[in-house]
Amino acid sequence: MLKKKGRNKIYSILVISFLFCTTSFVFFFPTLESIPNNSMKTSVSTSEKYGIIEVKGGEYIVQNNVWGADTLQEITVPDTNVASFTVSQSQHDQGSVAAYPSIFKGDHWGIVSSGWTSYRVSDISSASYSWSVDNYRPSGTYNVVAEAWFSAATDGSLGYNDGCELMIYLDSRGMVPGGSPVGTFGQYEVWYGWIGWHFVSYFQTGQNSANINLLDFMNDAISRGYLDPSWYYHAMEAGFELMSGGAGLTLNSFSASVSTDQINDPPSLNSPSDISYIEGDTGNSITWTATDDNPTAYTITRNGQQVASNSWSSGSAIIINVDGLLDGTYTYVCTVSDGDGLTDSDTVILTVTSIDIWQNGDVNHDGEVDIVDALLISQYYVGLDPQPFYEEEADVNGDGSIDIIDALLVAQAYVGLIDLPT
Repeated sequence: MLKKKGRNKIYSILVISFLFCTTSFVFFFPTLESIPNNSMKTSVSTSEKYGIIEVKGGEYIVQNNVWGADTLQEITVPDTNVASFTVSQSQHDQGSVAAYPSIFKGDHWGIVSSGWTSYRVSDISSASYSWSVDNYRPSGTYNVVAEAWFSAATDGSLGYNDGCELMIYLDSRGMVPGGSPVGTFGQYEVWYGWIGWHFVSYFQTGQNSANINLLDFMNDAISRGYLDPSWYYHAMEAGFELMSGGAGLTLNSFSASVSTDQINDPPSLNSPSDISYIEGDTGNSITWTATDDNPTAYTITRNGQQVASNSWSSGSAIIINVDGLLDGTYTYVCTVSDGDGLTDSDTVILTVTSIDIWQNGDVNHDGEVDIVDALLISQYYVGLDPQPFYEEEADVNGDGSIDIIDALLVAQAYVGLIDLPT
């Protein structure tokens, strides 16, 4: 038994030593440092017809944009920190455009990238963009094309009817632009067609990249009568128009920026004085006048509730009638806006007061001249403090003092002997 116990003791010591060594090994095992989230690549795909993927924090938006078919298409953004995407699946096989998978900056039919403001064409001094695509060309019918959108509206939410679409080609496989050739611009053929808006294409093939000032193309379209300089530049896009095939097409990079020399001043709204009137008076109004190069709309609120809105013209009066209000104080705020989204506001305080006209001799303001009024005047005369008592109605004869004569006159009026002076 003693020998057995001795072996067990030695065995226990060995086990404890082993566990100690193992624990020490685990304790000193090097740990992996975590990688910050903002440095990790995030791959995202979508096969929804109009699925979108924000990249670079929403500065750019990648869109599947299967607008002309119901066949499957999938796009993949391998890294949402980079303006790049691939057409990972495409099952289109038709004789018309099925989709335009693309990346854009701006306002694409009401979908707006982060921080974007549409620009009036005449204010733009530079509108650069650059993009590149992989040189792989799969089978199918498609083009490699960028496009820009313009309209008279300040945003793209209502579409581009009567506006302009500019398309700029890098390459094409089996497709030509819509419309007909109308001339050349540098190395580009210029094609034009009307599809509810001006459709202008600058056509070339065999290219994989471009670094362009879009303003040059805008000016060419203006000179041909297709683009109005008072319209707004809404978006710049680049990608692939697909009719069939196209899986594997990859856009490697894209960037776009806009500069303007124009300083857009906000509207200037005058500040009418605060006003007041007696309740029941008529002919009361507030008149504002505002100036701006591109006025759009105004709103007027009263105590925080909108009471008027309409369009306005620079230098024309904005008038609101303020008659018919009850005794009180009212805060009117007029806000004018312009086409650049800038505003100006002004506040006018209106005070409406009521003046109650009481009959001479009605010293307690109960609407009657009676013996009570005579008694109240008598009490006041002998030094008492009757309540209620209104002194302005107690000096009945208007001699500047309240005395027993005033009380007698009220009593005589009460029994019908006299009529009190007003």
